[in-house]
Amino acid sequence: MMPIHETLVHQKKVIRLQPPQRLDLQAGAILQQQIAAIEPEQDSLWLIDMTHVEFIDGAGRLALVEALNLAQCSQCRLLICHLHPSIKIIFELTQLDQVFEIVESSIVADVLLPGVAAIAA
Repeated sequence: MMPIHETLVHQKKVIRLQPPQRLDLQAGAILQQQIAAIEPEQDSLWLIDMTHVEFIDGAGRLALVEALNLAQCSQCRLLICHLHPSIKIIFELTQLDQVFEIVESSIVADVLLPGVAAIAA
């Protein structure tokens, strides 16, 4: 299982997910299950921290798109942060960089989530 951490920041629920090194069919299915288990609250923030992800395939990308769709249907905001350079290239080639709100630095995590760290898988 990938770690999920939930906290309140400025009275808003923040859910941080941290996928493993390979976001493939198996990890994508786990991510989808974990996203589906979230009890969404309007205006909450879902942060997918890609720090450890060095590989992503079509199933992994599909899991992220489905997470975004669920977040939007729930009136939540989904951010992706800490993209590895090779993953960033894949996002650009597939134009997912225009679909997702991507934060390249750790500023969002540091500012929005001070003291909040996901537990390593």
